[in-house]
Amino acid sequence: MKPYSFLSLLLCYLIMGYFQFVDYPKFQKEYTEATIGWDVSGYYIYLPATFIYKDLKKCEFREDLIKNYKPTPDFQQAFRYTNGNFVMKYPIGMALQYTPAFFLAHTYCKITGQFPADGFSFPYQLMISLWSFFIAILGLYFLRKILLVYFSEQTVAVTLLALVAGTNYLNQAAIDNAMTHNYLFTLYVLIIYFTIHFYKNPKTKTTLLLGALCGLATITRPTELISVMIPFIWALNIFSKAAIIARFNFLKAHFLKILGAVIIVILVGCIQLIYWKYAGGDWIIYSYEDQGFNWLKPYIWECLFSYKAGWLTYTQIMTFALAGFIPLFFYQKKIFFGVTAFSVLFMYLAFAWDIWWYGGALGQRTMVQAYPVLIFAFAGLVDWVFRMPAIIRWGTWLVMGGCIYLNFWFTHYAHQGQAVFPGQMTEAYYWRTVGRNDIPEETQKLLDTDEIYEGGRRNITPIFDGLKDTTILLNKDIQRSPEFTIPYAGGADWLRASADFRITWKEWEYWKMTQFILRFKNKDQIVKERMIRLHRFLWGNDERNIYFDIRQPTEPFDQVSIEFWNAESDKEIIIRNLNVEVFDE
Repeated sequence: MKPYSFLSLLLCYLIMGYFQFVDYPKFQKEYTEATIGWDVSGYYIYLPATFIYKDLKKCEFREDLIKNYKPTPDFQQAFRYTNGNFVMKYPIGMALQYTPAFFLAHTYCKITGQFPADGFSFPYQLMISLWSFFIAILGLYFLRKILLVYFSEQTVAVTLLALVAGTNYLNQAAIDNAMTHNYLFTLYVLIIYFTIHFYKNPKTKTTLLLGALCGLATITRPTELISVMIPFIWALNIFSKAAIIARFNFLKAHFLKILGAVIIVILVGCIQLIYWKYAGGDWIIYSYEDQGFNWLKPYIWECLFSYKAGWLTYTQIMTFALAGFIPLFFYQKKIFFGVTAFSVLFMYLAFAWDIWWYGGALGQRTMVQAYPVLIFAFAGLVDWVFRMPAIIRWGTWLVMGGCIYLNFWFTHYAHQGQAVFPGQMTEAYYWRTVGRNDIPEETQKLLDTDEIYEGGRRNITPIFDGLKDTTILLNKDIQRSPEFTIPYAGGADWLRASADFRITWKEWEYWKMTQFILRFKNKDQIVKERMIRLHRFLWGNDERNIYFDIRQPTEPFDQVSIEFWNAESDKEIIIRNLNVEVFDE
């Protein structure tokens, strides 16, 4: 038998290695772009707080952490609880999984003295990144093994390559690999792997290991408690009464082993409870504060198709996985129910989360940990395609190739090149830029408005020339400018407003960027309103003229108003020389 799947696995490792070490090596970055930045710093902080600073309750090292490394703009890794102590926002599971990398880096820093042994210097960044990459390698290695139980070498080869090259797994495995999704992906692969072995040879140690894996997944992300479904429903053919009875009898015969696994799940879960009791004084603490779930109205459409963070909008190739449930039903009834039941429940949980765009993720990053299950549906589709005439096969491979190109493009430009802005994308910006490599800066205005003018201008007529002798200053204390009102009843196609802007420090959080707001009004009622965020075009210690075009509405209006809002930013901006003119296309 030709080792197609093994060669595909090696190619997957090469692709991941390129993005990890060449395209965007996060361990070489600083501040929020470093490996231990944003959410990762929250998952990780248990380790330095416990073993370096001996301070899990007061977090008195927090000011030095933010000052020296800036993993977040301010201290967001923990919150002050009712008893006065700080309680970590994120679950403890990732910290347990980072432990080998942490101690290797800490030992190196202590022995060599070349870097501060403070938990965040370069060796810690590097080791967390390398360890996370190893976790991804491990996950793919065992994924190949479990796929080969049900599918041919050629089907597994195509499936592995499509997963790595064509989905957002690439980003989570090779760039943002210290996030939970990469680790949970591997945990799910191992749960399926040992489940298969349990039904072949039901040893006690296999059962207990399954309990430990499910428990670890749960304290990594509480909703992953659904992982306990897999050992019970995997490879259960619900279309066969005999198979259902046989499964019931098997589980009954090994009840004590299963009970032991359940106890292990509970014991591992108690690690989180013990921490909460120690730091906060309560056994159960909801650490996400005002964030939660909308169980009755999950954000299904937004999570699947929105331009802001739609799963299939940014990971088009997984449409084949959804289509794959059909051939899976006809050709792999044994695994159809387990794959379907888990996938449906997982997507319901994932899409019910109120912050459905998941912190600026490229599409739905939370779907990555479900790929070890969903990939069986994808393999079912690939297996079916191999049964079809050549024209269908090559047509499918061509479409998949296009999806792979787009995934490479999204993965690269999500981190550099000022082309992809996860969590901020709009329909207008998406279609103006997707797949392109030469994108004018002007196009970024489409992240905030739905129209820009790029052609030649005719019949240019000034209607306002103000602020020549006036300076507007916005800062932490002065958030809004006066609203400038200009009498104007139309007669042209477009309106352009421009001004000179000066900053010392750039505002990086886009929701706080100063807004340049234009409105058409009729008797003080807003007819049309658009805005752009100025800091998209301003950098530190920068001054430049920025203009903003807006198409005149068809509805009647009698005035134009202009306003600047600092959007709760504490960064200072100076505005001069406001000009407004109208023109025709």
